[in-house]
Amino acid sequence: MVINYFIINYCVVKNALQDLEGIAECVECGLQPTTGDKKWKNLQAEKLAFINKYIELLRALDQKNNQKAGELILVLLTGNSMTNIVPSPRRFWMVLLMHAVPLLENTQDLIFDSQQTFTLMNALEELCVSHRSDEYLKGIHSNNIQIVRLALARNLSRAFLT
Repeated sequence: MVINYFIINYCVVKNALQDLEGIAECVECGLQPTTGDKKWKNLQAEKLAFINKYIELLRALDQKNNQKAGELILVLLTGNSMTNIVPSPRRFWMVLLMHAVPLLENTQDLIFDSQQTFTLMNALEELCVSHRSDEYLKGIHSNNIQIVRLALARNLSRAFLT
């Protein structure tokens, strides 16, 4: 819980990639065989995988590797059983969707096909209609939700036309 709060409220807002890498190292240290029980280690391994994938996403965005960034956003939202990545916490989904906006608005390359766009739309709707939407969207301005919706709609129309 503390790690999720720190990631969302400090590292993401301030784009503090070095701090995220430090957290990943600390969590990894806690995974040594001499500490904790198996459940705790599994929980920490999931958090470490999430943090590492998020760091990978930030690097891909920074390097303008849009295709890889798009894939990572989908993996972080939906999980990936092949690589034992569990979906990110729902409180973090809006951050991921905001990262997706420039990729959705990219008119040169179609980063998300129609099925992937529907996956992103579904994630947004899950956040908005959930009985915990106040918690999930805390600190998110309604304009940002509309920006994501509009970007998703535009991308979907481009995906249908290609």
